[in-house]
Amino acid sequence: MNCPPDAMRAGDYRSGALLETIARELAVRGLDIREHHHSAELVEIAVTNPGDLNRGRVSVGYDGCLTWEYSGDTETRAGIEEIRDIIASVLKSDLRGIRRRADDQASD
Repeated sequence: MNCPPDAMRAGDYRSGALLETIARELAVRGLDIREHHHSAELVEIAVTNPGDLNRGRVSVGYDGCLTWEYSGDTETRAGIEEIRDIIASVLKSDLRGIRRRADDQASD
């Protein structure tokens, strides 16, 4: 990411500046970004994959709150198992490689 080094904290910037950076970099990756403003300030982005809207929507607020919305099938056993597996995959995935790459990029 093209973010400032950790020594420069988010509080040093207007609240939507780092959110704008995230939005730009996700758009470059082909994701669709919807911006939500309060007055002139960017306070949240909503991110979807235009090639597969069934993957859900991720919202990121200026406060760092990240929410993923996904509509699953709770009427069938297969649907419930899919929801269970998605949750387990997201929450139990090894993110160390992703975090390591982000740290490497920040130090460049």
